[in-house]
Amino acid sequence: MILLTGYIASCLILFNSGYYVLFLLIRKSRNRLRQVRMAKIAKRLMLYHRKIAVLSGVFVVLHAGQAIVAYGLTDLRPVQWTGLAALSFYLVLLSSGWIRNQKATGRRKRAHRMMALSALMLIIIHAGTSLLN
Repeated sequence: MILLTGYIASCLILFNSGYYVLFLLIRKSRNRLRQVRMAKIAKRLMLYHRKIAVLSGVFVVLHAGQAIVAYGLTDLRPVQWTGLAALSFYLVLLSSGWIRNQKATGRRKRAHRMMALSALMLIIIHAGTSLLN
């Protein structure tokens, strides 16, 4: 069950991370018609961005709770260290997204994007260390 909640959270996080690629394609595309089409798709998908982020946050907390109950916090292995770091970064990412939603500025946008990339890297490292065990 621990792995299942982790996989579900990872899939939701990767889906939400795809927005960065979509917006990058919109900015870099030279074809105006393609930009407009992708912007319309992005507008429809952004309605679900916050909902997916909250749902993935629930699965991340469930995953962390199940791991803590199963393995405890006394003798931490590298998987648990990276998991705790990824959890803390992801919670900060959710907070920065909420703050950005309240009032969007360029600084908050960059902070949210940098937190997303940092959290994603830690999640990938956490997944890699769990494969090594």
